[in-house]
Amino acid sequence: MKYLESTYKIVSYIEDNLDKAIYLDDIIKFTYISKFHYIRSFKALTGTTLNEYIRRRKLSQAAFQLVETKKSIIDIAVVYGYESQEAFTRAFKEMYGFTPKVYRKNKRHLANLDQVVFNEAVLTQKLGEEELKPIFVKRKAMNIIGMKYCGNNENREIPKLWSQFALRVNEIKNIINASNSYGYETYSEASKATGNFTYVAGVEVAGQAVVPPGMVSIKIPANQYAAFSISAILEDVPKTIKRIYSKLLLELNLEPGDGYDFQFFDETFIPNDYDSKHYLYIPLKHSVIAEKWGGGNGD
Repeated sequence: MKYLESTYKIVSYIEDNLDKAIYLDDIIKFTYISKFHYIRSFKALTGTTLNEYIRRRKLSQAAFQLVETKKSIIDIAVVYGYESQEAFTRAFKEMYGFTPKVYRKNKRHLANLDQVVFNEAVLTQKLGEEELKPIFVKRKAMNIIGMKYCGNNENREIPKLWSQFALRVNEIKNIINASNSYGYETYSEASKATGNFTYVAGVEVAGQAVVPPGMVSIKIPANQYAAFSISAILEDVPKTIKRIYSKLLLELNLEPGDGYDFQFFDETFIPNDYDSKHYLYIPLKHSVIAEKWGGGNGD
């Protein structure tokens, strides 16, 4: 496809020039269609504008520089197109949830908040539909402790929640497996109209562990689930979950129950890695025929 070939060249050009001013007129020379039509096509394919993609890739590289180098914050800001440290701090905090100073102090790469590079593998995935076939499992009840968010994730609040939780997870006692984590979501009838939901980023604990300040405790009941393996490209997760609920469950004649689901992340999960996966567990309202059930507990 000529359009995709052009986009591969454009993405490569952007990556090679993140530390320089990037102008749309310079980019468009790699494509055979007009600037107007290419910009519209880029957003249709990726879900973001070309200018926003460039801005977020520059900030992602700035975040890398904050952790890996001793360059001053103002020097990093200037390299990536900001005329003042104040402007850079505002943009950085909006994307990462931390100021550049705090991000550097934490000495952690928050890959879940980086803008993924739209390389050939990622773009091919975006162009097609990921094959999603659930496995059917039963899980015992479990207790989760974590941090809560309520809203519609309009400004990527959930990835920011995970980053904040990662800095505090050591406050939780009696963690069963520190390599595993859970994203517990609850919905209501109003969610259909507002798009709002409640999300808890947490870990499983043994017994009645003490809940640290600013966190919540959730008990997930024993249940039977359809579990879907989902790509780790985080910006595509909402679209994939919407497809599961609006299309795949109907095609499989499965009815979700209990108004919640949860994401499961094991030790192999790498945020925004094309080859990595995590799992969405959806409780089922009615029993599934015996031959569909797996024999394990799903983790």
